[in-house]
Amino acid sequence: MVLFRTILVVIIMFLVDSFVCAQNNSRGIIQFKQNTYKASRQNWCVSAAQNGKIYFANHTGLLEFDGTNWKLNSLPNQTILRSVKVGLDSLIYSGGFMELGYWRLDNKGNLHYHSLTPMAQEEFENNIEFWNIAVEPGYTYFQSFNKILAYHDDRIVKVNLDGQISVMNQVGDRILAAVRNNGIFQIKENEVLPFIQDDILHNKTIKFLIPFKENQVLIGTAANGIFHWDGEI
Repeated sequence: MVLFRTILVVIIMFLVDSFVCAQNNSRGIIQFKQNTYKASRQNWCVSAAQNGKIYFANHTGLLEFDGTNWKLNSLPNQTILRSVKVGLDSLIYSGGFMELGYWRLDNKGNLHYHSLTPMAQEEFENNIEFWNIAVEPGYTYFQSFNKILAYHDDRIVKVNLDGQISVMNQVGDRILAAVRNNGIFQIKENEVLPFIQDDILHNKTIKFLIPFKENQVLIGTAANGIFHWDGEI
């Protein structure tokens, strides 16, 4: 486990370069303003479907973009969306403030929402929000900061993972979740398996887990840089 300071520098350089490109539109980067997509300025999450459409968890609903047109799909209870993930079953899963569920396309291309909240409410705490979603065959996982809920066989169950969960990300073919001061775990078919247990991560808030070459992982922290895991401690 080594601190990947050089990667951090590269990311910063990339972001600066992307910003410049966005200003002059010299490399095909297009900036969409709020008055173009006609929704809230805050977009918390994005997921792409195989049909080319892109979905955003917008502060005011599920924002849909087909490359030309924008469409805002509001939740029946008008709540805030924080996360979205296109599932392996072609459903579009979303989570937000005191709400989780999925959207299904009809034969005219319109989205219809189905709430999973009624079957999950016994696991809800006051003001719970679901910030990340991950999928594997037969399972969809919704992550809040205090728990992860799994949707499987038309049931919602709690994943047995205690502690403050700072992030859950899909890393290659793995679903990884970071628990503060307790390491990084892999979730597979509702089982929790220790994945990275190292003292160097103690007292560090992990903000993202992303794949690197040859099944390696980059671990981004809130204030301590980026760590590189290659299977060796």
